[in-house]
Amino acid sequence: MILSGIISEKAPNFTWEEVIYSKKGRSLGYANIPDEQTAEHVQHLCENYLQPLRDHLARPVELNSCYRSPAVNRAVGGAPQSFHVKGQAADIRCDNVIEACRMLLFFVERNKDGQYPWHEMLISKNGIKWWLHLAVPMPGDTPKMTTSVSRY
Repeated sequence: MILSGIISEKAPNFTWEEVIYSKKGRSLGYANIPDEQTAEHVQHLCENYLQPLRDHLARPVELNSCYRSPAVNRAVGGAPQSFHVKGQAADIRCDNVIEACRMLLFFVERNKDGQYPWHEMLISKNGIKWWLHLAVPMPGDTPKMTTSVSRY
């Protein structure tokens, strides 16, 4: 698997460079390259969740974080069992809480037919920056379906 350029034809608006990028990891000199199975999880996330969201919004979807190697995850203070390490999570930048809620509702409304199950959807804020943390199951996994909004 080549981890360069677009993720796939089904996710033409996402590149490997953006889903493995970590400012903190780069500053520390850490490699942030997923193994083959984890790269397949990232591809599933992009094709089946991020690209449909982008198509719905009709504008770019910007990521704060997607794949994190275990070293990068520790460096940023991520949970040891983070879905980011498994290639199953993305933190999506939002302009405000309303936009974050609209993104969350995109997945909730479309899950009525079981098309968009999730493990975690968390709306969070750090200073003035908002994001939606989306963690997704792989086919065959039982989704946890946890949703929350952080205090702000």
